[in-house]
Amino acid sequence: NWARAILIVGSIFGAIIAFRRDAKAEQSLFPRQAVNLGTEMGATFWVMMLSTVTMVFINLYITLYLQKLHYVTPLVAAYIHVINSMAWSSVAFVVASWRGRKEAVAIVAGMSLLLLGLIGLALLVESGPVWAIAAMFVVTGTGMGFINNPLIQRAIAAAPQAEKARAGASVQTIRTVGYSFGAALAGLVAATAGFTDDAAPEILGPAMRWVYMTGTIFPVLALVLVMLMFAHGRRRLAAEP
Repeated sequence: NWARAILIVGSIFGAIIAFRRDAKAEQSLFPRQAVNLGTEMGATFWVMMLSTVTMVFINLYITLYLQKLHYVTPLVAAYIHVINSMAWSSVAFVVASWRGRKEAVAIVAGMSLLLLGLIGLALLVESGPVWAIAAMFVVTGTGMGFINNPLIQRAIAAAPQAEKARAGASVQTIRTVGYSFGAALAGLVAATAGFTDDAAPEILGPAMRWVYMTGTIFPVLALVLVMLMFAHGRRRLAAEP
């Protein structure tokens, strides 16, 4: 586990170096301020990345523990997994056109729902019932649906005119970075808690609880950065003619 932790820390430093080099490149892959917390766009991309890490913690082991702890069939486990995506997509359609105050409310509500859903899953993952676990996936999917489009819109709006297209194109790459670190961190937590491929239920259950409890860190951090993002946004709007 120490070796895994060292590798993760090394990869974080590698990512920092890569983003810094990209920001100084003549032809950069990302907008110049992509991860600069001193800017609205940088704060927005960080919120986006942290929300993606959160979703990885939520989704990574769903089908495994539903089968091993609650003895549902693989098909039922897969359907419960899909509930998350269905809620995400449905809510995303509703909020796609929201602007201004509605957009801000959607972002705060969405991150709050991700946090509440993770807390609920931490409490329910061992004992169930399955329908309550499924309900938590509706909550987290709804949360992600609320924040997805508003964050993309805000990142593009905050970018300089010459970099707006690049900001929009960078969204999926930022999410991919979040997926990568989220999977590594969630795997490290699970392994540290004793998870193995053939772990008995009495080991798997507490390990999954630790995964979800640790996962709550990321929406909390994201909510803090949301406030920073809003502050940058107010300054941007005040400076506009």
